[in-house]
Amino acid sequence: MTPQEEYVMARRVLLDGLEALQPHLDALVLVGAQAVYLHTGEAEFSVAPTTTDADIALDTNHLGDRPLLGEALCEAGFTPGRNPGTWYSPRNRATGSNGA
Repeated sequence: MTPQEEYVMARRVLLDGLEALQPHLDALVLVGAQAVYLHTGEAEFSVAPTTTDADIALDTNHLGDRPLLGEALCEAGFTPGRNPGTWYSPRNRATGSNGA
């Protein structure tokens, strides 16, 4: 997989995760490099936008009781990773990618 294809896959995985967590969208905050790329659009960077992970913070003041985050992700086909808060997409398994 080329770096460009990997970047596109990472964005698809992010969208899949957001769709799975749709009942909690008001509580989700995209942070990290993908947030920077989203908010700066076509701005010039000294390095290409190639992050392949997504960092999401939770505003617990807006987080609903149901569905539980883990249950929603599992129902969408995600599997928990070894480290807390790390989830792998079904797309990762289909492509053999290591990232989430």
